[in-house]
Amino acid sequence: MDAPEQATEQPAPYADERSFLGSLLEALEKVGGFNAAIRQPYGMGTPYLRVQGGGTMGNGEDIRLRRVAKDGSLRAVWQWGEDLPTDPAEAAEAIGRVINPEM
Repeated sequence: MDAPEQATEQPAPYADERSFLGSLLEALEKVGGFNAAIRQPYGMGTPYLRVQGGGTMGNGEDIRLRRVAKDGSLRAVWQWGEDLPTDPAEAAEAIGRVINPEM
């Protein structure tokens, strides 16, 4: 009699993406002055980070992700397609310069 097959535990869908965005969200919280949340509309696929300024201006950005074809790593991307810095703290500072520019 053959041994029963053991079920292999599958990672949650988009676990890598949620972890990556979570690191960026933590870095934004350390900088402060943002309203940010990971969003994933039902049936829409890859999660993204919605970031808005905490002030009255209401500036906001959706930070999307892309996979690097060469090594499969994740990169955060501005709405206009440009990559953010790979370090979460540097990315949070870059987001701050765009969303809450000093006047």
